[in-house]
Amino acid sequence: MPNSVMSLFPHVLNNLETLKVPLQTSLSCSETLRRSISAAIDCWQNNRNFFYNLTRHLSQLSPLWNTGPFQTLLNLGQSGTQPLVEGLKKTTIAGFDRFRQERSGEIEFLKLFTDTSTGQDWTIDHDQARVLLDLQYPNPAENRRRFPATCL
Repeated sequence: MPNSVMSLFPHVLNNLETLKVPLQTSLSCSETLRRSISAAIDCWQNNRNFFYNLTRHLSQLSPLWNTGPFQTLLNLGQSGTQPLVEGLKKTTIAGFDRFRQERSGEIEFLKLFTDTSTGQDWTIDHDQARVLLDLQYPNPAENRRRFPATCL
């Protein structure tokens, strides 16, 4: 028995193996880019939070900036942009996740034809209750009585 479905067609098997390489490369590059963008947005959020906290604490030292309108403006700027940044990250990452899912599906499809199959193992426990013996009774009428058409 051949190792894979395409073992009988070595030229096609080589082409399919070659086709898997750019798919795997694009998948790994996409994952690296996804992580980089996610890390960049996280750094941006951390820097924003740092400068917000720094400005809030420094503004309490100055009587000019320690006013209600300035604190309200500062809080509004922080709380108003938080959902925007989270939405931006979610939207950006969703595109990469969709791309990864499509490429992974294509690679799995190619693996069906190129990967070596495992040996079939027929060593299962024999259960007499689950075996249907069609020719148990030589008489067809007896077979119809014992095994009605609804069971077949």
